[in-house]
Amino acid sequence: MNFIYWNAEGWKTGLCSVPPIKQQYSVLSLANTTAIRYTFEELRSRVSKLYTRKAHLHHYLNVDGMDIDQVQNAYEDLSDQIAFYDEMETAKPLEIARQKVF
Repeated sequence: MNFIYWNAEGWKTGLCSVPPIKQQYSVLSLANTTAIRYTFEELRSRVSKLYTRKAHLHHYLNVDGMDIDQVQNAYEDLSDQIAFYDEMETAKPLEIARQKVF
């Protein structure tokens, strides 16, 4: 798996010494990767297919009380997030001038 230059480690995992009630162990995993972009793209593709047919839209508009603008804004926000992850994945390292040590 290739990681972006500014986060070569990718994730951290820790074993907690105090597990939740009725559990033997507790594990916490924090991931910082742009790989979620592919999941977001798949989600956007499925939502787009449903949205163009207006399928299930009444559940959000009539039952949950959302406005059509909120649905459109959510779709645009998802697209913006995908674009951001794509930008981070293709970003090049910054060239920072270093001080010379004598």
